[in-house]
Amino acid sequence: MRLSSLGQWLLILVPIIALLLLFHWFAGPAIPFIGGAAEPAPTVGGIGEGELTQEALDKPLTFSRVVNGWTYTFTADYRYTIRAKIVGIQGYAENGGDRIAPMDLAVAYGDVIKPEYLQYFTFTMGDRQLSTTVEYPKYISMLPDEYWFSHVTNNHLVFSDETGLAAARGSTPGECVDIRGYLVDIAGKGPGGSTYTRTTSTSRTDEYPAGCEVVYVESFAKVPC
Repeated sequence: MRLSSLGQWLLILVPIIALLLLFHWFAGPAIPFIGGAAEPAPTVGGIGEGELTQEALDKPLTFSRVVNGWTYTFTADYRYTIRAKIVGIQGYAENGGDRIAPMDLAVAYGDVIKPEYLQYFTFTMGDRQLSTTVEYPKYISMLPDEYWFSHVTNNHLVFSDETGLAAARGSTPGECVDIRGYLVDIAGKGPGGSTYTRTTSTSRTDEYPAGCEVVYVESFAKVPC
């Protein structure tokens, strides 16, 4: 049969279209929606096993501060973030150039802070250094020396403001913290031509006296463990 008029075409097409619309309504679309998946709701929790990140800057960052007659110049090549458990705190009341870093903070992260391992570590601080002693039962042999050594770090902290310093002084071993800032080398000039230098470590495997990180702290916050 030939359909030679618009009316004849409409008599056939309208019922077909109506049936298709009804099928789509009850069955749903045949092709799933493709697009950006909804972002999961953020969760607020502890640090887990913690982390330490060190990100190279595009170019060195240099800035200065004057403190108690000393002029300090800081040079940063890396942004630095620590989310870890405090295992030791040592404060200092230096009168010379070293007063710029009034506190050392020793932290651990990774498998080291798991209770089944951490209980066998003893951390001792003093004189700008950290000593770690490990009591090895048989089953801790699964945590090699190279591993725990690279997941325990002593940080000489320089604070950008009094708020961060106060927060750090209010911390105790066993708490967990989030610290953000820069790894810096420090050059200082003081009264009478005095000079001061301290160079940061940029590796997790070097040892004293070069093995400590010098951190210019922009934010210091306690977080759940």
